Amino acid sequence: MDIVLSHISALRFWLSRPACSVRLRYADPILPVSALPKGKAAELAVYGGVPVHVLCAGPIKGGVRNGAIYHTWQGDLPTGSVARIAPGVCVCSPELAFLQMAQTLDEISQIQLGFELCGSYSLDARADGGFFKRSPLTTPEKLGALCAIAQGRHGVKRAKTAAQRVITGSASPAETRLAMMLSMPCRLGGAGLPSPVLNHRISLSSYQQRLLQRRYFLCDLYWPEKQLAVEYDSDSFHIGPDRIAKDAQRRNALEHLDVKVITATSQTCRDPQQLNAISRMIARRLDHAIRPRCRDYERKQHMLRANLFNNPPWL
Repeated sequence: MDIVLSHISALRFWLSRPACSVRLRYADPILPVSALPKGKAAELAVYGGVPVHVLCAGPIKGGVRNGAIYHTWQGDLPTGSVARIAPGVCVCSPELAFLQMAQTLDEISQIQLGFELCGSYSLDARADGGFFKRSPLTTPEKLGALCAIAQGRHGVKRAKTAAQRVITGSASPAETRLAMMLSMPCRLGGAGLPSPVLNHRISLSSYQQRLLQRRYFLCDLYWPEKQLAVEYDSDSFHIGPDRIAKDAQRRNALEHLDVKVITATSQTCRDPQQLNAISRMIARRLDHAIRPRCRDYERKQHMLRANLFNNPPWL
């Protein structure tokens, strides 16, 4: 029998620093039918915190025993949805954990989780800036593919809908917040704008490289069809005369390439009037109209901001 970490335990494992160095070995585990031995949950806490969430082949009396929360999975697990991380210990894949979290997360949090899994960062209250860098764990396409395989499972409808709204390539929680507030539908408090490309690379010709003293630009949010970039200036990394001068040079260089640049800050994202102003600027550039049809749109905007700026349930 194998112990298979699931739900938030699996999610916390994948979003942790130790997971970055794990060599994936996909497994075909035999799920247990009884509770973990006393003390075993404490040993497993190193992978995903406490209490430990595990998969079982059948219901465990009480659902919570010996420091573990048990979840029943009947039938075969999707191929490639479980990885072995230690002898006798496996973990659900990021895609399967995403599906499992849809059983308890609200729609906005589920989409935010998808951004993080498909992005190049993990939230970490102990890290500088509140997050650390890593490689993306999955893609929206893989999230959607797992949902298609798991049709009929609890939470699959919400997970599938959320996966369709996830934009890959976010490099920070700030980029995720800004992208979501601009691209989420008005019914969720967003501006309903077309989805941007995140961290889009603009390659330069040899002449441009010599002129601008760099090989390429990375734009935080970018709409290629209109050559429109939104650059996020964080409070911690864009202060001081040297930094301000470099940012100005960058914007001037992008303008030289006929890229229209709009700047957003942390204050922009927190202030509804500033955000609405930038949203309208982007909408005009994209020939797109922002027309909320819900009467409580301001309340929904407030709820979206509050959700995105609060610590998510998996932190």
